[in-house]
Amino acid sequence: MKITIKIFAGLREFIPDEFNINVDNNCTVEQLKKLLIKKFPEASKLLNSSRFVVNEEFVDNKEVINKNATVYIIPPVSGG
Repeated sequence: MKITIKIFAGLREFIPDEFNINVDNNCTVEQLKKLLIKKFPEASKLLNSSRFVVNEEFVDNKEVINKNATVYIIPPVSGG
């Protein structure tokens, strides 16, 4: 099934801002994270510490992603 990924902040150095990706039915956030780490290994550290939002709701790693969902990936940020 196809989902849309939108990337923010420091992850944009490693991953395109927005793209579509095909995942298995009943894919969880954890499975998506593993898939993205495999596809973008240089972003693994940030992906592992990022928050995931599915259809505008923060979710945990066990959340199942529905068909045509939009997943926002927000890495940790700090300012000074």
